[in-house]
Amino acid sequence: METDFTIPKLTRALPGEVWIEMSLGPLNIRPGGFISGPTQMALADHAGYVAVFTLKGVTPMALTSNLNIDFLRPAQGETLTAHCKTLKMGRKLGVFSVTMYTSDETKPVSHAIVTYVMPDKN
Repeated sequence: METDFTIPKLTRALPGEVWIEMSLGPLNIRPGGFISGPTQMALADHAGYVAVFTLKGVTPMALTSNLNIDFLRPAQGETLTAHCKTLKMGRKLGVFSVTMYTSDETKPVSHAIVTYVMPDKN
């Protein structure tokens, strides 16, 4: 079983906004050299989760409650970058916009809206 998983790297963070980069391995690539949809979805989810931390501090029980993604063009390259911006951060829900691109940030390959539910303060 192949275990060439890559770990996303935080490259820049501001309150409610993060940039995350992921070097891609063979498990992230579909035939034809295209970055897989599950890889793009995982990076979008990861970027939203990190953005929660920039606003609420480390919140391990912040849980993904929704993730919608649009694949805009075929994604090819050795690196996938996610730029995540907060749309809304409330007491119970956080909603984030994540744009992903490969080599040219003016040509996004996918866009996701990710919603997280915050844990109760018991």
